[in-house]
Amino acid sequence: RGLVEVKAFDALGNPMAATNAKLRVSAPDGTSRELALSQQAPGVFTSRFDSTATGTYIVSVSEADASGGTRVSAHGFSLP
Repeated sequence: RGLVEVKAFDALGNPMAATNAKLRVSAPDGTSRELALSQQAPGVFTSRFDSTATGTYIVSVSEADASGGTRVSAHGFSLP
């Protein structure tokens, strides 16, 4: 299983009690789904997903910013 950990801190480095971040995982077969994040500790949120298929997975986290835009961070990994 895959594990995603999101750390959420304010500009002063204080952990955030909640996050409006959205997590999306795209699987090697082209399907994607949004997953819920669960708080594990102050400022730490995680989600698990099935990663048994061979190929490349793309994990993206998006969050609204203060100016009304959206910040997105995406990372990928491959399983042989």
